[in-house]
Amino acid sequence: MIKEKLLVSSEFFYDRIAVAYDELLTHQDLGVRELVESQFLERVSNGCVLDFGGGTGLDLEWLSRSQKLVYFLEPSVRMRSVAKDRCQGYKGYIKILDEELDFKQWKMNSHPFEPKVNGILANFAVFNCISELKLLFQSFYHITAKDSFVLATVLKPASRFHQLKYLFRAKKRSELTYSSYEGLQHVAYRYRLEDFSAAIKDLFILTAFQPVPGSDLSLLILKRK
Repeated sequence: MIKEKLLVSSEFFYDRIAVAYDELLTHQDLGVRELVESQFLERVSNGCVLDFGGGTGLDLEWLSRSQKLVYFLEPSVRMRSVAKDRCQGYKGYIKILDEELDFKQWKMNSHPFEPKVNGILANFAVFNCISELKLLFQSFYHITAKDSFVLATVLKPASRFHQLKYLFRAKKRSELTYSSYEGLQHVAYRYRLEDFSAAIKDLFILTAFQPVPGSDLSLLILKRK
């Protein structure tokens, strides 16, 4: 008998997976991180940046080494705890946020980032855990300086066949998918280029949306207007 998986929030899911998260990384994942690091540093250096949805802090070493200030935001308490332990002794200034974590509450003159950031990193499908894309990018607009960059790796869109099948069934634009771990799963959204283009309209310029070789991810690069 197949046991049904329990559908939980992404925050609850990552609280449970936190202690094992680093051990689940693959050789391909390391390659993705190397690519993201090089692409990010081509555009942002010696600045003030936000590691958004930073997980266990696997990008903090190179971020803190290359930037003046790194804000670290991770909603999962247990993932954040691992990141706090990891970054002990890192060079550079890292500010790990424990409050004002909900981007939906950020406004132009009310947010935890002073100075405003000139780079945002959202690595490994963070955006795919968020259903309110337009609101997310409006909040990013509030906390970023002009000409700032946003770099993210996002799940590749579903095949055209599966998109049409899903649209016919549910009449929604993005396809649902699930991440699973030890009987738990949480919803993720496979956004298309059109979804991102609509969400960033009048806020950011799309400069790249390209597949990451050897992975199920695409690299998304935006520039603030």
